[in-house]
Amino acid sequence: MDIKYKIEIFISKDLVSTMIEELSLVGACKVGEYENVASYFEIEGCWKPLETSKPATGEKNVVNFGTEYKLEIRCEEDKISEAIKIIKEIHPYEEPLFNIIKLENHLYV
Repeated sequence: MDIKYKIEIFISKDLVSTMIEELSLVGACKVGEYENVASYFEIEGCWKPLETSKPATGEKNVVNFGTEYKLEIRCEEDKISEAIKIIKEIHPYEEPLFNIIKLENHLYV
C-alpha cells in the first residue's frame, strides 16, 4: 500500500476551487476511486510583513489580521513535487504557507 500525505494549504477563498482543480490534474486530491477530494474551512490568521517583504496583503511592520481558508488534500508521495509546483504557481503570497504531513493510516487498515 502506498503511503499517503496530507497537504494543508492556506489560501484565499476565491482560489480554493482553482487549487483543487489544478492539483487534481496532477493526481493529487485522490482517494480510492474518487478525484477532487478536498476539505476546506474558514480560519482567522495573523502576519507581520517585515520591511524587506513584498506582502500580497497587509501593512509592513504591523501585525495584520484576516480571514483565509485552510484547504486539506491527500496526496501520494510521488505526486508531492508536482503538487508543490502547482501550489507555488497559483498561490499569490510571497511565501506560500503549506504543510506536508505524513499519514499513517496504512498501519491500521
